Amino acid sequence: MSGAQASAPGALLILGAEPALLGPPRRLVLAPPDFDPWAAWLGLLGQSPAARWRGPAPLALAAAGRSLGEDETVYLLSPVRAEAGRISAEAPWPPGQQRELLAELEESFEDEALSLCAGELGPTLCLAEEVPGPPIVLAEPLAGRALSDLPGGPSALLERVVAASARLCARRGKPRGATHLFPHAPATRLAMAPLREAWPGLGPVSFVGGALARALATLLGGTHWAALPEGALALGRERCAKSALVVVVEAAPLSAAQLATLSELPRLAVASRPEPGPEGIEVRLAHRGPALGDVGPDLLRAFALGVGPA
Repeated sequence: MSGAQASAPGALLILGAEPALLGPPRRLVLAPPDFDPWAAWLGLLGQSPAARWRGPAPLALAAAGRSLGEDETVYLLSPVRAEAGRISAEAPWPPGQQRELLAELEESFEDEALSLCAGELGPTLCLAEEVPGPPIVLAEPLAGRALSDLPGGPSALLERVVAASARLCARRGKPRGATHLFPHAPATRLAMAPLREAWPGLGPVSFVGGALARALATLLGGTHWAALPEGALALGRERCAKSALVVVVEAAPLSAAQLATLSELPRLAVASRPEPGPEGIEVRLAHRGPALGDVGPDLLRAFALGVGPA
């Protein structure tokens, strides 16, 4: 490899910003209409959401930095307020409070093959067994649902988790109004293709940002670089010197002047936050660099690898 090639900066993809700042955006439908919007970003990163998305529970687990095992099932474990056996509202806990309370709850199940995990996208419950059934591609609304209306899986164990959580919440004074922890949206291991396998020849990949960046790094085999929104762009630019592809996730709102500071990067793309549209989950994307492919897993392959016509 020549010195010029070795020193060439990597491609920079910014997710969750205004693409029109870079140029006229292209509107892309990247996931089916009934999917969680975050699944659409996977369509920019070598995946087919329709084939590979397994719902929000594995994403929440990945945001905590943990991958789901081959034969495991993960559930969202949402703090809720329930009255007369029926959920009236969700009552999210911050990660610090989650860790403290989940550790106490897990102690009462030390003989069970389960684990509880705190995270910025919510707590999760993992079971060391695979629960059959189709994936839950979108978290269902919980308000109005009966506590007895449990999802697929070992019902006796899940009932005990709900009952034990009620005792814990009562003892803790119903933190943030929560009376129970309710397991829902079960999912088995995601069928994700590590990004460097999906796009052979791709070098090191960095994901810069908070919880969603960490989730994408965990799911797709990259390195997570933690950054607050206001510092994500600067850190992402820095990582371009050492990574083949840098993905900055949900930086602070960008200006045209900030993007102009990246003028020396030959490969730059900006994608909007995913939004539901009439045909599916949509993302607007503007870029400079190699031409985009057809909508699908290889849409940004040439952009990431730096191949093809500019």
